[in-house]
Amino acid sequence: MGFARALNDCCGQLGCSNRELAECSGLSASSFSRYRSAGRTPEDERTVRAIAHGVATIARARGVTLLSDEQDVFEMLLSSLNEGSEARRSFCVRLDALMGSLSISNADMARHANVDPSYLSRIRGGQRTPSDVELYASSFASLAARRAVEQGLGAEVEGLLGPDASDAGRPISQIDDVGEVSAMLRTWLLSGHAPAEGSGAERFLSYLDDFDLNEYVADARFDSLKIPVSPIVVPRSRSYYGLSEMRAAELEFLKTTATARATGEVILYSNMPMATMGSDDSFVRRYVVGIGALIKRGMRLSVVHDLNRPFDEMMMGLEGYIPLYMTGQISPFWLDGVPDTPFCQLINSSEVAMLEAECIRDHHTDGRYRFSTRREDVEYARRRARQVLEHASPLMEIYRSDDPARLGRFEAAERERRSRGTGVRVGEGAFRNLLIWSYPEGVVVISKTNDPVMHFEIRNPRLCRAIADFSPSVLGGASGASRHHQ
Repeated sequence: MGFARALNDCCGQLGCSNRELAECSGLSASSFSRYRSAGRTPEDERTVRAIAHGVATIARARGVTLLSDEQDVFEMLLSSLNEGSEARRSFCVRLDALMGSLSISNADMARHANVDPSYLSRIRGGQRTPSDVELYASSFASLAARRAVEQGLGAEVEGLLGPDASDAGRPISQIDDVGEVSAMLRTWLLSGHAPAEGSGAERFLSYLDDFDLNEYVADARFDSLKIPVSPIVVPRSRSYYGLSEMRAAELEFLKTTATARATGEVILYSNMPMATMGSDDSFVRRYVVGIGALIKRGMRLSVVHDLNRPFDEMMMGLEGYIPLYMTGQISPFWLDGVPDTPFCQLINSSEVAMLEAECIRDHHTDGRYRFSTRREDVEYARRRARQVLEHASPLMEIYRSDDPARLGRFEAAERERRSRGTGVRVGEGAFRNLLIWSYPEGVVVISKTNDPVMHFEIRNPRLCRAIADFSPSVLGGASGASRHHQ
């Protein structure tokens, strides 16, 4: 079943929110939300026991007999957690064997995969497994394949995969196509590893269905956030190198902007790799608080997404921003027709600060971030950020009840769309708090029905296709696509 699905089933039967069960279990709502969205699994039985206690406590209070025995719930959750343990161990063991056979150092693989070397060491030792194994397997396999082809190590690869691994009808040692060898290595690394629950569009929609903005704001303590305002921004500039300094640079930009007197528009654009920065939970929390500080100061944010990424990585980035979009102060955009180049860059611009970054794809840790509050630098970055925005298209429009006039215009347009009878209902019965409609003109509308009610009108073709093709295979016991015409 998988831990996330087992936990979601419990919440469904209890009819409780993330915050209720998290509090009863003695966990933070943010950690609990990650367990439910399959973004993370408990690392020890003590956490599983705490969740079982919370489930049983609420079950007894609400008369849900099937979940009222704490030991039974604990054993069920533990069993679901252990289902994938053998596959996770297999992935770690195989990665360690691959790197050892091809003499790939931790430093080289970590640099290529954009992870911290110590984190990679824990993966090889079995202490950690990436939350998105498929994404990391692709990255690990690509470097190993290039090393094998360039250095003539096909025999070593064949020793790991076996003589029958190639579909080309010839020994692996005779294959000089890096992509072909990479595909074989990826398959081998993932052998026995079931695809991550809730990946891609399914994980995104499940997260949105469960998400409670009121809980999120309370858990992040945005309401009590105190922001000192500095009367003067001292002109300065600095370059940052290495992962820890890069994270510090992004936080420095947010801090400087949030504490300045100016409250103008902030523009954020990046096509830098996300897995590297997102692997540090502490950084992610502080980054979200920084964005929250800008929002609390009343600043308008325009976030330009680069969607020329692997699909799961794209969805992971959007999932992280969705709670912030719900505040109504962030406008999301996307760039169309961006070429697939080896160059990555970041431009963050506000009235008082700028942050620019650059790196070569697959070499994020060798990149450079440059922060400045010097007027000429800030003005130059401002022009560049606005030029990027000119080329961008709205990713989605968000309609909230606190803007009744705008909401009324959307609802009138939506009634007219549905009256044509061409809309397709997506995932009917799979969600508690979402209504999803797909329209032939290339629009998907997601309506979140719990408080606060809001609607997402999505026009990005790639995202629309993924949502329109959604099949609720693991959610709430639904099976197959559940759709009908209006």
